[in-house]
Amino acid sequence: MTASAGGVSSLSMATKQKRRAKDTLTAVKLDRGETLEFTLRYGRVVTLEPATVWAEVARASIRSRGLSSRWPAG
Repeated sequence: MTASAGGVSSLSMATKQKRRAKDTLTAVKLDRGETLEFTLRYGRVVTLEPATVWAEVARASIRSRGLSSRWPAG
């Protein structure tokens, strides 16, 4: 994904990720148009695809929050 003046645009092709169930959790990042084929322990394959995606720019300067430029105080 790349940011532009008009918003966010995707330059990459849709991809398919494949993962198998393990003893621990695994984080997976999916963007719009991507899918995940997740194989459960007993062999069933579940396909996941994000229904919606969104992004928001969060910006705050030290001054706008009422903090000094020496924050955190030492």
